[in-house]
Amino acid sequence: MGGDPYVSLFCSGSLLIDPTALSPQYIPEELLHREEQCKQIASTLSPAVYGNAPYPLLLFGPAGTGKTVTIRRLLLTLENLCKERKVNSVLIGYIVASGRSISNLAALAASMRLRGVPRAGVSFEECWRIFNDLTGNKVVIAVLDEIDKMLVHEPESILLYYLLSRPNTSVVAISNQGEITGLIKDERIISRFNPKRVFFPEYTAPQLKDILKARAEKAFRPGAITDEMLGYCAAVAMASKGGDARYALDLLMVASEIAAKRGSCIDKTSIDEANEFLRSETIYRPLEELNRVEAAFLLAVAERGGSPSEILALANDYLLKTGREPVSNRTRARVLGGLAARGLVEYVHRGLGRGRGFVYDVVLNPRLSKSRVIAMLRQTWGFPEEE
Repeated sequence: MGGDPYVSLFCSGSLLIDPTALSPQYIPEELLHREEQCKQIASTLSPAVYGNAPYPLLLFGPAGTGKTVTIRRLLLTLENLCKERKVNSVLIGYIVASGRSISNLAALAASMRLRGVPRAGVSFEECWRIFNDLTGNKVVIAVLDEIDKMLVHEPESILLYYLLSRPNTSVVAISNQGEITGLIKDERIISRFNPKRVFFPEYTAPQLKDILKARAEKAFRPGAITDEMLGYCAAVAMASKGGDARYALDLLMVASEIAAKRGSCIDKTSIDEANEFLRSETIYRPLEELNRVEAAFLLAVAERGGSPSEILALANDYLLKTGREPVSNRTRARVLGGLAARGLVEYVHRGLGRGRGFVYDVVLNPRLSKSRVIAMLRQTWGFPEEE
């Protein structure tokens, strides 16, 4: 009589049948509009198929341009080729680098399925000895994603130095910046790290649409979104954050949730509301998690920006005026690195003139409203107005 009363619970609601297809962790079979980058990377890494160490690489370009998904897809192919050819002398590791060298080394070892490298409690040298014993004479390909954030936190990175000093080792660095040597304080690292550079440009609106369409075909039920709305979603993402595919996919995911709650397909209204949500709410959420020192640094960046030393001076001024002790240069590197990792600040390259080198300035993420950030921080922490 009437069938199973719970059938409707499974056949209504979410428009998604495979939400992982919109996830940043999803690795597609085909990498759209990254053919040239794939050729360059595969060509550079190809010696590993024959048991030899490849030349080092630096993949760079703005956020959301496919650097991570491209290298991860090609690493899967490389691993499979090595297995087919019975090349057992190559170890491949991938990590999102952050924090101290010792924890990054432990994470790298774990990604290579090597057990026994501690994350803490011993010296880095002891951890490296264990790592070296486990890897032996094998070729090591170490992929360090977001290496700029690691170097901001630890500019004299002992991990990078040891990797570059190890025979049969290839470092693949991934960064939003094309020139990372300005973040490195150890001249020995600078002299040894001269990678082949592969640039990832921003996607165009038509390219974003192609990516969204390929993912939507796997993620959604038939009829959940039209071709026209995929184009609109790509255009909205482009206007909000340029050619950032990650933002476009987030936009599509949130729009689908809004549409499902209304019992409708994805339309302009749901996409517009999703865009407003992503721009105005999600990006400001990390401000609620800051402590006083982090808040002082972020306020200094929002108020003036400038070099890390200038930011430190202003942040310490805010701390002193609110009865707190000033902090050191070491703390500065850690705090600014943490703010960058949360997406609140960015490092921009500033040249000093021909032949005079360059420096890095710290600026507020351009997606954030300076006035809103300043108001939120002053209200929460009671920082005084600038005199």
